[in-house]
Amino acid sequence: MKFGAPLKKILLVSLAWAALGTSGLARAADGWIGPISDEYYRNFNSCGSTRAVGGMQCMGRYCDNVYLFCKDLPAGVTLDLARRFRTSWFSEENTYWRDCGSNAVITGLGCAKSYCDNMQLECTPLATGRRTGSVWGQSFFSEENPAQYFSGRFAFKLYAKGKYSDNLSADTQAVQP
Repeated sequence: MKFGAPLKKILLVSLAWAALGTSGLARAADGWIGPISDEYYRNFNSCGSTRAVGGMQCMGRYCDNVYLFCKDLPAGVTLDLARRFRTSWFSEENTYWRDCGSNAVITGLGCAKSYCDNMQLECTPLATGRRTGSVWGQSFFSEENPAQYFSGRFAFKLYAKGKYSDNLSADTQAVQP
């Protein structure tokens, strides 16, 4: 029996989901969102109400498309959604960083101008739990580099440098109940 291309794709996807079983569905909570870019219909995205940024990646010329790895917060840690806020815009041309402040984490990102040159953080304070331990400054990355995972830590500060804010780096810290 011969199958056409569309039917083959459906069959392959169905087999892949069946192979994953429920463990594949359980892992779906942590995951990538994006792209976030300067194009009007995708210029902002957020991790939601229970996750924060645990990694980042760029694709496209000058890091035009930014992806966030949204990671579940540890058990016993919650976000104070009523105090969620957005920072002012930043770029490599002016103050090239923004910080969410004491005991808050990055939960979203906005982009404006060509190639996502200007950025804005969505920051959410922790309602329960706290940032703890040493601060790790991540290496700068761009579309030439692989995804940056923050090793179970969460971002609270983002830096931009290079033409069109092409190179990004984050400060991260552990979060505990």
